Amino acid sequence: MMGLFDKFKNIFTKSTKEEIETYDKGLSKTRKEFTNKIGLLNRKYKKVSKEYFDELEEILIMADIGVNTVMEFIDKLKYRVKHENIVDSDDLKEIIIDEMFIIYVNNEIVVNKINYNQNGPTVILFVGVN
Repeated sequence: MMGLFDKFKNIFTKSTKEEIETYDKGLSKTRKEFTNKIGLLNRKYKKVSKEYFDELEEILIMADIGVNTVMEFIDKLKYRVKHENIVDSDDLKEIIIDEMFIIYVNNEIVVNKINYNQNGPTVILFVGVN
């Protein structure tokens, strides 16, 4: 599951090493919790099932992903599972990563650098329920 966060980090390849380290450090707890939960889910359910999707949905909602986004995401996964004949939950990992990345970039150009204000404080807004 590290692939998801590696893809996000690769977006920042033009950033300075310090920016990458700051970004990586800030996401380390989130990455660990999220990957642990997905790992436990895949160990609990070897086969993709309704219960698998129910628990995945809960994990994603708890990760502060909006409910509508989660529902659309789960629908996309179910579609791919059905049309690609995916049965094993381990095979679904890469698809989860791919689909999350698609949502993240939203078919837009991704800005790869924080624009620091040279004349005062830089404000970075993170939105979530926590």
